[in-house]
Amino acid sequence: MELVIAFVLDFLFADPDWLPHPVVGMGKIIAAEYKLILKARDGWKKPLGIACALVNTAAMYLLIRGLLSLFSGPAKTVLSVYLLYTALAAKTLHKEAHGVKKALALSVEKGRKQLSRIVGRDTAPLDEEAIVKATVETVAENTSDGIVAPLFYAALFGPAGAMAYKMVNTMDSMVGYRNETYRLAGYGAAKLDDLANLIPARLTALLMCFSAGSASLMRRALLTVKEFHGAHLSPNAGWCEAAAAGALGIELGGGHDYFGEYVYKPTIGRAINPVGPDAIDGATKLMWRSTILYLLIYAAIYFLI
Repeated sequence: MELVIAFVLDFLFADPDWLPHPVVGMGKIIAAEYKLILKARDGWKKPLGIACALVNTAAMYLLIRGLLSLFSGPAKTVLSVYLLYTALAAKTLHKEAHGVKKALALSVEKGRKQLSRIVGRDTAPLDEEAIVKATVETVAENTSDGIVAPLFYAALFGPAGAMAYKMVNTMDSMVGYRNETYRLAGYGAAKLDDLANLIPARLTALLMCFSAGSASLMRRALLTVKEFHGAHLSPNAGWCEAAAAGALGIELGGGHDYFGEYVYKPTIGRAINPVGPDAIDGATKLMWRSTILYLLIYAAIYFLI
């Protein structure tokens, strides 16, 4: 039950600044690698980026497997729990989302500044409604990327699987953009992330639907997922956003500026309810309920097997 212990630790402590974090190390390695790749000729950027993404993922998996093989008994359990704990981001996501809500209560400008901590888009032109929508979208997507996906790969492949996934997801968050800078070099990271999230994103959408809060909300969420899951440039994010939009009865999506370039996005869901700061509360509650439902299912399967 190392996964459950790791989740409890994340719930209690989030990510303390003083604790060494594997993802920080991953980020430094990725930044150094892609700095070199971006200096290559255009014809080499794509293949080098693909090779880098694959090698990084395999190396992380083998590194963690090898590291854990050096320990046994309680020491191995403690290390495994620590690695799983660092792979989860539920409490941090909750804190960042509610940080946006608290900042919005002071001013729209403060809300924009707080939102910029958790999104890659340009927040300067966003009004209050757009800020809330962006926060809800981030919570929905990261329920999969930062919680369900690590838990899913940990359940299948142990801490090494969770860390390998975090490598994939960290590469995508750093270089997996469609802008001119990373269009070629980040192609491999973006596609590998799409592949890694195919199952977790759809699983997250189902968990959100079944955690909507009532039979009628569950039905609305399921119908919204069915209708709008493809209304996103990502093959995965639309599933989570549609589930959240349906459960909350709001409209998400729409085009935004990313690093000075406008990226068109269709809308997701129907505007049944007004979009106000309380939608952030609804999104984080949905995140927690979905996570707990996943862990209950995992625990049931664990004990049965």
